Amino acid sequence: IADHVGFVLRDEPGHSVTVFHNRAAGLPEGQRIEDIMKEALGVLRGNGIEDERVDFVVKSSRDPAELILKEARQGQYAAVAVGRSAGKPASLGALFGSVSQTLLRKLEGAALWISK
Repeated sequence: IADHVGFVLRDEPGHSVTVFHNRAAGLPEGQRIEDIMKEALGVLRGNGIEDERVDFVVKSSRDPAELILKEARQGQYAAVAVGRSAGKPASLGALFGSVSQTLLRKLEGAALWISK
């Protein structure tokens, strides 16, 4: 999703990017939050996003959708971009995971970008 965000916002210097991570979601084996944030920053840089336009937020909740909704309300973001991990879509439920479905239903005041 960082690649998509960087591509869309590279020629929009008035917009910043907040890379958000839910610590409670866990990490792939052997990775640290710092590694994931560094990788996202590298992808954004590769799309021409300057470091000054990027912020990092790490919070923790067992309810990731509600955590994202709360952050979106507080940060007054123009868009919320999330990746998804669902497999090959056979139905709407398979296309969008539970977090994406919740955001699709409840997110107000911001565009929702979902990418695999």
